[in-house]
Amino acid sequence: MCLNKYVESLNNFMKILVVGATGFIGKELVKKLREKFPKAVIYELSRHGKIKCDLARMNDVCIKKLSDIRFDLIIFLAAKIWYTWLPSPYPYKTFYAINVLGMKRIIQTTKAKKFIYISSLAVLGKSLRKIKPRGFYGLSKYIAERECIRLLDRRCLIIRLPMIYDAKEMKLETKIFYSLRFLIKLLKSLTKKISIRVLSRNEAINKIISSLSKKGIIAIYGKKISIYDFVKTLEKERKAIQCT
Repeated sequence: MCLNKYVESLNNFMKILVVGATGFIGKELVKKLREKFPKAVIYELSRHGKIKCDLARMNDVCIKKLSDIRFDLIIFLAAKIWYTWLPSPYPYKTFYAINVLGMKRIIQTTKAKKFIYISSLAVLGKSLRKIKPRGFYGLSKYIAERECIRLLDRRCLIIRLPMIYDAKEMKLETKIFYSLRFLIKLLKSLTKKISIRVLSRNEAINKIISSLSKKGIIAIYGKKISIYDFVKTLEKERKAIQCT
């Protein structure tokens, strides 16, 4: 089905659930979904959303609310995140509780025509050519992908994203780079050689929406950029924001 037809059919759908709706990507995705699909009712699930729910400890009230609704589309964004280039201060079970068990609870509690699981390039090795999960975060995401496919088969779409950033509202990973910008620029000869893959939050949201008609596993690689150039990009975008 082409995107235009799928978008048209979604406009006839009334119920879309966004899990992790108050998070870094989720809150902006909800706004965009409301713009794209004005006839749809967007249900926001998170610890602080309109449907309040702790994925690690779902209570009976939350389960009943979800099980009573037949959703047309579920987008699962909730995640316990850590950075592949830093040792994790959290044990694996912390990642597993949200990234795997949390997703399984939503699948087992709800009924939906389509389920989109937002995963990460961290499930791949550095070459991005084969499965080689990096860190507890990458491993939990890979196991969640397998479980989504096992439980839902063709109703499950997996989207792997790179590091997502927004110069206006920086999350922890971006803040670390930005706070170390003077050191990064001082070590230019070294930081020019170390590359990361990034994608702006707005681009990520557009990619998710443009992928609604697709099936299987999609990897969105973003832009490959050196740490040095990434910091320069952040500085440039921050200055542009301050001037507006």
